[in-house]
Amino acid sequence: MSGNNSLRSVLSGSHREIEELIESSLRGNIVTEEEIRNIKTKIKFHMYVEEELVFPLFRRFYGLAYWLKELQEQHSRIWRELLSLTEARESPRDSISYLARMLEAHESLEEHSIYNLLDTYIDENNRREVMMRILEVKLPEGWKPKYYKEESYA
Repeated sequence: MSGNNSLRSVLSGSHREIEELIESSLRGNIVTEEEIRNIKTKIKFHMYVEEELVFPLFRRFYGLAYWLKELQEQHSRIWRELLSLTEARESPRDSISYLARMLEAHESLEEHSIYNLLDTYIDENNRREVMMRILEVKLPEGWKPKYYKEESYA
């Protein structure tokens, strides 16, 4: 299986698109609100696709509970960073650089664990169904990663 018929290539391609958005935002002298919004949107959609479409498929057929839990916990940490993208650090550029490092480690784990199994162990019908849903799905308003917990400092 190759090209756009491959879940691995679709999800890895999404990683590359996110990396390109981040690299593009860091090339300029300032990071615009539009660039931040585009980065956030792309990452949130990618996490939604994994947590709601891809990970359940693995649970149903292969278990892999430890890997999936670890990836979802990482999603939660990335989500928290997305929420504070323009607040927590001295500049959006610093926040985006930090986010890029987080994503690099996270993507490496995904691409060398779960993604390696996608097209080998998921049957053609399930693969095709998930890929069709990826093309059609919209990120629901208010969706958050499974393990995300809002912190209270009160």
